[in-house]
Amino acid sequence: MRIEHTIQLKAEPEVVWDWVSAIERVADCIPGVEDMTAIQPGKQYNALAKDRVGPFKVSFPMELTLEESEKPKMTIKASGQDKFTKTHVQLEMTVRVDSSSTGSGSEVNLNLNYHMKGKLATLGQGMINRKFMEKVDAFTVNLTEVLEGGDGNARVL
Repeated sequence: MRIEHTIQLKAEPEVVWDWVSAIERVADCIPGVEDMTAIQPGKQYNALAKDRVGPFKVSFPMELTLEESEKPKMTIKASGQDKFTKTHVQLEMTVRVDSSSTGSGSEVNLNLNYHMKGKLATLGQGMINRKFMEKVDAFTVNLTEVLEGGDGNARVL
């Protein structure tokens, strides 16, 4: 499945790029992502993604690879499997930071492609899509809070 989302920010593109190009900071803005560890700084990371999907509490140990990171665009690939449900997830996220088309500030364009297979995938694509959109919406709130002078504690869980 694919999700496309645009975030309008008051911060200038250079400020936004400097912030989002540090993958550890991006992870801090995604609810449920914990224990981000650099395996090869600037390239490979491990993290734990936790959530509740329907009746299941899931925990995906994820391997993340920064495939491309050249201003104004970066691409992250990730995969992991929940041990309890044996559900496997693969995703690719592209983040592009541009000057705002409405004047000052910037636009962050997110393109997320993901695929799940296993027990959770059988719950229905609608439920899975809603979960991914909740994460994108929470990321938007948190990123905006951090870059527009908030306290950075807007984590929507």
